[in-house]
Amino acid sequence: MIELMFLIDDYIDEIKETKLYKDYYSKTMLVETKYKKQKQELIDLKIKFDEVMKVGKFHPDFSDVAKEYQRVRTLYYQNEDILLQRKLEKKLQDTINNFIKTITNKISDYIPTLNELGFIEKKKGGPTCGSC
Repeated sequence: MIELMFLIDDYIDEIKETKLYKDYYSKTMLVETKYKKQKQELIDLKIKFDEVMKVGKFHPDFSDVAKEYQRVRTLYYQNEDILLQRKLEKKLQDTINNFIKTITNKISDYIPTLNELGFIEKKKGGPTCGSC
């Protein structure tokens, strides 16, 4: 089991050496420093929006808070750096998920795995599952 952990550590190190990971890491650091104020503003508005939503549409500030939250959220997530960071994050996550799926299928075809949407893929059961 310890050998397996060493192999996993080696694979993690290999991932960290890829261009994809390095691009993702540098873009994430840029976003965290350059857009810190915008992110904090978005978080503050989200908290305020959640408080208003506890009452619902009948809260006196619902319309104003919802519009402002949507405006700031749209500006933040349409930023070119953030769009690129999210795209790189998705690619990196897909790479890791494919690796996990490959290992799982090598161990057994009967182990359920997650698909691209995060749902468990149906697998035909093994000899003891009762669905043969």
